[in-house]
Amino acid sequence: MSRSSLPPQLRQLPVSERIDLVERIWDSIVEDQSQFELTDAQKAELDRRLAADKESPDRGRSFNDVKRGLAGDKWRFKSSSIQNLKTISPAHITAY
Repeated sequence: MSRSSLPPQLRQLPVSERIDLVERIWDSIVEDQSQFELTDAQKAELDRRLAADKESPDRGRSFNDVKRGLAGDKWRFKSSSIQNLKTISPAHITAY
């Protein structure tokens, strides 16, 4: 969204209030998530990823391991290479 596409009255709010507004909007979306259904393609992709994880459970790193590694600000993701956070490998992460 470009600067010009945001209504002026919202743009004039302090950043902290805009952040609060975004959080409240996100919370309302989470509350209404039952209205959204995955597409057949999304379901198929999730099934493919679960099957790949079952075939090679030791491949990559667990999400908890990745979070622990990021907690110390020692790592940064190569975002273009991440496809599945459950099976992320060291090749997807670079040291600062």
